[in-house]
Amino acid sequence: MTLRRVDIAILGSGFGGALLALVASRLGYSVALLERDRHPRFALGESTTPLLNLVLRQLATRYRLPFLIDRTKYGPWKRARPDLPVGVKRGFTFIGNEAGRFPSDAPGGILMVAASGSDEMADTHWERASFDAWLSDHARREIEAAGGIFREECDIRLVSLDEPVRLDADCPGERFQIEAGVLADATGSSGFLARELSIPEDVEGPQLRTWCVYGQLEGVPRATPLLDSLGYRTGRFPFPADDAALHHVFEGGWCWNLRFDDGRTSAGFVLDSGVSPGPCDLEPADLWREWVARHPLLGRFYGSAKPLVPFGLIPRLARRLARAAGPNWVLLPHAAAFVDPLLSGGLSHTALAIERLGRVFRRGIRRSALAEDLALYGGDLLGETRGLTRLIAGCRKSFGRFDVFSAFVMSYFVSASSLENARRQETRNGWDPGFLRLREPAFLHVLGKTLDDLDHVLAGEGPGPAGFLTDLRERLAPWNAEGFCDPAAGNLYAAGGG
Repeated sequence: MTLRRVDIAILGSGFGGALLALVASRLGYSVALLERDRHPRFALGESTTPLLNLVLRQLATRYRLPFLIDRTKYGPWKRARPDLPVGVKRGFTFIGNEAGRFPSDAPGGILMVAASGSDEMADTHWERASFDAWLSDHARREIEAAGGIFREECDIRLVSLDEPVRLDADCPGERFQIEAGVLADATGSSGFLARELSIPEDVEGPQLRTWCVYGQLEGVPRATPLLDSLGYRTGRFPFPADDAALHHVFEGGWCWNLRFDDGRTSAGFVLDSGVSPGPCDLEPADLWREWVARHPLLGRFYGSAKPLVPFGLIPRLARRLARAAGPNWVLLPHAAAFVDPLLSGGLSHTALAIERLGRVFRRGIRRSALAEDLALYGGDLLGETRGLTRLIAGCRKSFGRFDVFSAFVMSYFVSASSLENARRQETRNGWDPGFLRLREPAFLHVLGKTLDDLDHVLAGEGPGPAGFLTDLRERLAPWNAEGFCDPAAGNLYAAGGG
């Protein structure tokens, strides 16, 4: 068997694996990027945020990856690559639903938060099969030009994690062994190292019991005419309601709606198995129809839509491993944990993790302090995931009370916008307050106090939803430069970031 030696071996060539490979290659390391499947391949995680796009632009500048720049805004994307499917995302839209009833435009019935003031500067939805194939191709060319290894449709076996790491690769038409100084797992929920090393799940677990049914559809009508027909005053909205990550929330779960320019829509339900028992023996298409039928507005959206691919099912969505790094190996965020796609945070968490690993690799991978650096990375990643779990749990707990949910979720928008603003102003290399400030003691203290108050409000105690929002605004004031938690806004926030 042929022996190939590289500095860094990366398993999985999706967004995270390909981006990490590009960063490592630009740092001068030889890279092996190995993929179990073949691009293009389907993937969830399609919605960007201002934080993600800001980090991507900073990575593109730091590591000389200029082709990433046009992918971070809708207008430049459409001019540079009109052939690459994309959707415009002006912000977030949340609509409160009740089973068997149409929602109304009564105060507190809808929440919209703008992230940009125009389509030109808007964030985007990625059609991941196309986007990942495009990014993976850039990584392949970079790696092969430097004498590294890129392979698809490979079966990988871990031989040893002793220094150096050794892997057996069985690829179409060839078998070889790889020796590497560092192994990075970007295989997501496939969990290569979790399986090979028998890494246990965190004994506390994510505290979420969720499952997901999803699909890609055509013929989904635009939201504005539907909402107009229900009496919504859409003329006052800061942007068209479904030029966004549109969320329908209801007791026990939520549904996403992401629209692409080529006519397709990505949609899916994330459901609490404690409120709604898991999928049992029903087919995904039957589960989809059952949940669409429960909510009249969803029936208007999806009743006549046609699936472009068979519906998919994830029987268990939330998870978190007990370890995310070792002396010479590391997991990217999706391989280590997953909480919920509600706040479009997965891609930005991955980009931030790659930024951190870039700093680690810049200091060298053949030094005694590498193990300490990777251990710090792993601890930070899992700590942020625990904080995100608490934030998502508060959102989910309040789904059935939209007035309360729309107040509590301001915790996310304040943390995200303040982090974006700080990153634009901060110039010191290595500055890192953590994903959504979820390692910052002062912010975590506020989140904990807010979660305690949330329980009281949902139990009918304390000052009620209006007082809850007022208290939250006071607590979040140190980070709230954008003016969130404002009762006068009527849940329609036109402040733009980007």
